[in-house]
Amino acid sequence: MVGFPDGHERLCAIEWLVQRLAVEHCLRTPNPAAAADRLKAEGEEYGMLVMTSAINTGVAEQGVTGVEISAALATLLEHIPDDVRAAL
Repeated sequence: MVGFPDGHERLCAIEWLVQRLAVEHCLRTPNPAAAADRLKAEGEEYGMLVMTSAINTGVAEQGVTGVEISAALATLLEHIPDDVRAAL
């Protein structure tokens, strides 16, 4: 039987918590929608920086890890602006 990797449930819980905290943080700012957009943009920028730095090492495994980190950040931040706007 094929299942989820060990620790998957913890990772899901951590992602949920981080997203909730990010939304709550944005809602506490004077302009929540702008804060959410900025958080998403900064996360995407950081992900690109991580990916580029990892690829520039020339080590294939590090490049793949950099791409995976960048994709994970983008996925984590993807819905925060919509969640903030829905909460307003």
